[in-house]
Parts: sequence; structure tokens; C-alpha cells
Amino acid sequence: MAGNELYDTVCQKLITSRIEFVSQLARFRSEELVLQVVPSGWSPLQVAYHLSLIDGLALTQMCLIQEMDNPQLDNLADQASHLGQELPLPLSLDHVLTQMAARRKELFTYLEQLSLDAWQRSFHYAAWGVHTLYQLVMMLPLYDLQHTQQLTTLKAFMGR
Repeated sequence: MAGNELYDTVCQKLITSRIEFVSQLARFRSEELVLQVVPSGWSPLQVAYHLSLIDGLALTQMCLIQEMDNPQLDNLADQASHLGQELPLPLSLDHVLTQMAARRKELFTYLEQLSLDAWQRSFHYAAWGVHTLYQLVMMLPLYDLQHTQQLTTLKAFMGR
């Protein structure tokens, strides 16, 4: 598969998974967006903000993969969880959606210019071993789907 074919495949998955997430986010009334179902849990708006952080961190890691040979990288979700605890307040839906869209646009712009060799470059996660940039990118739709499920669970708890 050529670099542009990989790009097309990845973009479709990134778009589809993000549409599913935003569709689930849209099910919340404005006052529900900031509710924390459990004291130590995140609100739906914080979950969305967390996803935008993951996109930004992923882009940073993608650049490192291109600049370094087999870099040792930290898990995206772990990094974003730590950053997510330092939320800018007040957090608004408009701000979060704008940030999410901007981060995805940056990702698409970056990925579009990659050659096939660039997609094959490797990195190392301590917990998971060696992976390629393509595999890193393919984790992003999985994060979207995981957090879509998290929103579904939050909505169900709010309905009780």
C-alpha cells in the first residue's frame, strides 16, 4: 500500500470514529456536559477535552518518530490523563470542539505528506514493545471509540 493509500484508509477511520464520539456527546444537555457522575470521574466535557489532548500528543509523537530512530515513547492515554487533570477553567463546549477540530486538521495535514517509508518508521512503548507510526495512528480511532463508550456509560448513569 502506498503512503497516500494508507492516508486514505486512516482518514476514513479517524473521521468515522470522531463522528461517533461527537454524536454521542451531542446527546447530553448543556447542563449534563459538566456533571461528574462519580466524584473522581470526568464530566462528558472533560472526556472530550481529554481526546483533544491525545490528538495533540499523538502529533508530537509522530514528529519524534520521524526525527529519531526507534524512540522510546510514553503511552498517549497515560500522558493525556495527567494533562487532563490540569483543565483550563471554565471549559466550554465551543472551546473543546474547536480544539478537537483544529487538532484533527493538524493531524490530517501532517499525515497527508508522509511517504510509505515514513508510515513504516518504528518507535518503542515500554509496555507494548516496538510499533510503527501506522500502528500509532490506528490507535486514535480506538481511543475515540473507547471514549464514545465512556460517554454512553455516563449518559446511562445520568438517566437513573
